[in-house]
Amino acid sequence: MNIKTLLYLIIILITAASCNDDHFLNKLVLDKVVYHENIDQIGQFKYNSNGTVQRYEYYFDNNKDEYLDYLYSNGKLSAKNYYHKLSNTDNSPYLLTQTQLFTYSPNGEIAKAYLDTENVSYVYSFVWSNGEIVKIEVSYHSESSATESTYEMQYDVNGNVIKRLFYTANEDNTLTLDYIVEYEYDNKINPLFESNDPIDLLSSTPNNISPNNVVKMVQRSSEDSEPYYIEEIEYIYNEFDLPVEKTESIIMDGQESGSTIKFFYKKI
Repeated sequence: MNIKTLLYLIIILITAASCNDDHFLNKLVLDKVVYHENIDQIGQFKYNSNGTVQRYEYYFDNNKDEYLDYLYSNGKLSAKNYYHKLSNTDNSPYLLTQTQLFTYSPNGEIAKAYLDTENVSYVYSFVWSNGEIVKIEVSYHSESSATESTYEMQYDVNGNVIKRLFYTANEDNTLTLDYIVEYEYDNKINPLFESNDPIDLLSSTPNNISPNNVVKMVQRSSEDSEPYYIEEIEYIYNEFDLPVEKTESIIMDGQESGSTIKFFYKKI
């Protein structure tokens, strides 16, 4: 698994561990995630005494390849640090490769997020309306260039994101639509709902602001164009209506693929 895929999975799945306790029965939290049917890719979660996630560890072939540390201030996520193992040897040190920082408005709403990588710095600005995030403006800065883009979200009456539009900025500050993603949902509990990982909003599924689980996702280049990406998702739930297995069936540019992810919970 490459770093881009790993970070995508982490963004989607790590947030389950830091949800409000009200969304879990008796502090039932996400223990581990098995990403591959051969059980050679596993994510493990570590918690503090309050049931808040402190660390996520990613294992490949039983070796801890990467981990993330979560830092909090006044009960809110303030930073995430990504560490990657320099080599596959047992005694190899871990290198800090990325840092994400988060700031909030006086009423507790996420205001900005900052991500620094080796070559690019990102700034995310969040726009709210009636208690919902309706827009995220993103700035990308490197030594040679600067780019702007915008995400816009639309919601159904249940608070699920049903459409997301992605625009890139032109030199004259106008916006060009790049693609549209549309979502359908079931009526089951989404264990990632109201998580405190703001960057999850920019992953393929808006897990932390939709109270139900995505069952279908369609991506197209414009309102009238044919979709070039279709993903259908089926879940198996436990007795608490939390998903224990997620099966994805994907058609992208006419090519079919799929995967199955398994979730394991524990009480703390």
